Amino acid sequence: MSRGVKVKDHGWKRIRAQVKALNKRSVTVGLHEKDAGEREPNAVMRGYYNEFGTENIPARPFIRGTHDEKKREWANKITRRFRSLMYGHIDAEQFLRMVGRMSRDDIKAAVIAWSTPPNAPRTVAQKGFDDPLIETGEMRDAVRYNVK
Repeated sequence: MSRGVKVKDHGWKRIRAQVKALNKRSVTVGLHEKDAGEREPNAVMRGYYNEFGTENIPARPFIRGTHDEKKREWANKITRRFRSLMYGHIDAEQFLRMVGRMSRDDIKAAVIAWSTPPNAPRTVAQKGFDDPLIETGEMRDAVRYNVK
């Protein structure tokens, strides 16, 4: 008489399913062409000019700078939420949306807080105020995340 092997799953199937649900999925955060707006230059182009600078605009790397400043904090938050995913408290879609919201909100906060280098005097006269990355708020509002 043979004895069968009793397998205790301990949640492995659920964990495997959640990890599999993340496979081939991604989150992009920043300025996406579909959210660029109607104004010319559109929000994506203005973001590019500010992020990397031009002949007349100094670089104000609000996306790369936020990433560099927040990457450890983001890694800690993502690790905690990944545990929630593994324990079945959230699903893969919720996890990815959390990553997107967190990054988007921090980038928008950086746009609002950015102060150096200041606008040129001519730009301040044109806008009526000195806020280097804000003119109408359109570029800030165009910072979004997409879960693919």
